[in-house]
Amino acid sequence: MAHPYYTEKILPFLEQHKVTNLLVKTPFIGTGFELKELAKTLRPDEELRYITACKSGNAKVLVCVTNLRLHILDKGLILNKYQLTVDLSKIASVQRGRGVFFGSVVISVLGYEDNIYLNDFWGKDTEDFQRILQDAITDFGLGRSQNTTNSDYYRLNVDLRQYPTMEERALGSRDYRDSAYQMNNPTYNYLTGEPYTESELLAMGLDRFGNPLESSSYQQRGHSRATTVNRETTRTVNGTSSANSKPLKDVSDLSTSAKFDALDSGGFGSSEQLRQAKMNLEDAYRKGIISKELYEIKMRKYNRGLL
Repeated sequence: MAHPYYTEKILPFLEQHKVTNLLVKTPFIGTGFELKELAKTLRPDEELRYITACKSGNAKVLVCVTNLRLHILDKGLILNKYQLTVDLSKIASVQRGRGVFFGSVVISVLGYEDNIYLNDFWGKDTEDFQRILQDAITDFGLGRSQNTTNSDYYRLNVDLRQYPTMEERALGSRDYRDSAYQMNNPTYNYLTGEPYTESELLAMGLDRFGNPLESSSYQQRGHSRATTVNRETTRTVNGTSSANSKPLKDVSDLSTSAKFDALDSGGFGSSEQLRQAKMNLEDAYRKGIISKELYEIKMRKYNRGLL
């Protein structure tokens, strides 16, 4: 009795696809027996791509390309049965040659010391076999070798609808963060559903983080900031006053020796200092605080530019 895959996969494929070698389905002189043997080696997830007959040396073989593997079978007689199955991922290269009527193909396989030689392809069968095998290798490398005829093969037995999606997980996490932000948060206004502004927090005696303004840490930070500002202001004022200060102007016409004598008796004064001193002296003389003699002595001194 034939394997179920012979009627489910192989016969429908041969009816839907044109086979160049007419001896594929013929027993004894063709590869009819190898077709039934092929049905036993197929896996549930394998999809047929190409089937043809050729020779390996002097033995006639059935060659089959699927979405996963390359099958080469020779049922032969009782003691000389031959079967070779190669994964598409292990095929390194496929080379072909073409004569007038027949062609040949050389397949290099990773891990095999000898190449696989196939000959006596019928006419255009050579190009079709190489092209379809190369396409199957490319699809397998790109992950496009999934079986489309058996759609339930890769289907999970678990209903994924019972688990939350990534969007639902993100939404739930955001809702939790929002609720955690609202719980016991002094900066959150539960009546309006929005956080307080910084001005509203200051009016309530809180800083931007919800801490009381009269706390020791806040006062300490404020005191340190005020001290820093005062020091910077003091340095700026002192620097400005020192930069704007000018040396006293010499308004006296005394000689050098007279100037040294004046330094011993009090030193020179600026025009503003001398004017103020004269006004004070005249005011004191009018009020009778000093005598006329002292007034005249001081005035002569001021007239000379001395204080």
